[in-house]
Amino acid sequence: MAAKFDVDKFGSVEMFINNIIGGIGLFEITNEKITPLFLNDGFYRMIGNSKPELDTLLHNIRDTIVEEDLLKFDQALAEVLKDDGWVEV
Repeated sequence: MAAKFDVDKFGSVEMFINNIIGGIGLFEITNEKITPLFLNDGFYRMIGNSKPELDTLLHNIRDTIVEEDLLKFDQALAEVLKDDGWVEV
């Protein structure tokens, strides 16, 4: 079972995570919505948008996926979630 995200405890590692070059995101996943809780600076660099630009667009990640890709996305997400978020690539 996945651990509950604790914003207060997370704040102490935010600076460390922002210094990681790659993009890191923490998301809340409900039945029909995927909402970003935290995106590190590397995530914004990877996407190529500023934080204010992207924050206005990413209220629900599912809304950014073209319809013909949603089934494949949902299958991949289900695969990750069934193993508590770990998947080998």
